[in-house]
Amino acid sequence: MSKMVRALLNIGLALGLLFVALHGEAKPPAPPPTTPTCPTCPIVYVQTTTSQNRSDLMLMQADGSQKTVLLSGAKGVRHGNPSWAPDGDWIAFTSNQGGVHRLWFVRRDGAYPTPVLTPCGSASSLAWRPVPAAATGKHWLAYSANCGAWDLWAVEVDLDTVPPEVSSGPFCLTCNESSGAYDWGEPAWTGDGTHLTAVRGESPYVYSYVMFDFDANTSTLENGRTIELPGLGNAYVNGDWAHSTNRLAAAVHSFDLGTDDLWWFDFDRDAGTITDSGCLTGFDDEFAYESVQWSPGGTQLLFWARSVELGGGYFVSPLTGFARPAMPILSNTRNTMFGRADWKPNPDPEP
Repeated sequence: MSKMVRALLNIGLALGLLFVALHGEAKPPAPPPTTPTCPTCPIVYVQTTTSQNRSDLMLMQADGSQKTVLLSGAKGVRHGNPSWAPDGDWIAFTSNQGGVHRLWFVRRDGAYPTPVLTPCGSASSLAWRPVPAAATGKHWLAYSANCGAWDLWAVEVDLDTVPPEVSSGPFCLTCNESSGAYDWGEPAWTGDGTHLTAVRGESPYVYSYVMFDFDANTSTLENGRTIELPGLGNAYVNGDWAHSTNRLAAAVHSFDLGTDDLWWFDFDRDAGTITDSGCLTGFDDEFAYESVQWSPGGTQLLFWARSVELGGGYFVSPLTGFARPAMPILSNTRNTMFGRADWKPNPDPEP
């Protein structure tokens, strides 16, 4: 071995020892993502190609595999806010195709992309009522739309037609509540469809979380009551209700505390009060958590987290034994960013 080669090896060894001294031993590889509880329940999500100013609808399994394009548009076309219909066959979403972010439907195989009449302005934050109306057998779709102020609107949809048809509506659900004084967003239905919760923006950076009773016969929200969040003060709540319990999982940004965490809340829904709660991520100051959704069986959570080191990414974690984010199933890159995601309902619910 020549003196030059030996010298280079010695330098490499010294640099390696210096790295270990400064940073500790190399970390073991992150564990693989949690095995999905419903292999027939894909996740629909938004993938934005920044160089094309284009946002596509994509499908993948809960372990991040089998990524496929559901619906792609031309340069400048942005699809967003996907939400699975309760039958698992159709997806509602928004698109600026045609110039305004209006409602659309598309079948799970990408067929029949169909625009839906919206009252005015842009639509956002879509939420399907999990159960059909008793009188008609049809499903309600709630969303937020900007008609001078952001209000909650709803349409009743016949999912038995191809493509789905709006059979009644749109109805403004909060126009009488706010008269343009508030902005409403992030609608979420309880699992039995009897209540709707939403964020009420009262002024810049001042928010309340409100629960309503829903009357499908009159297409109205009634008995709105502000929910007191335990110890969180002024906070923005992006939540999702478990289908079979009175539990809400939520990404909560507390303006008073300066925190972004995932919480669970158990409710007395009739009273609109929280009976129990817990913070899933209070152990972790590195990550900020911005959205969360239940798996079809209610045993896992799909959530978005970001950190200085990671940027932003989607993760899946079991509710029991929730731990610090490890391996994202999706993560932002320089030219690719990811938006809202929704987990397909399970056609055969878990016991």
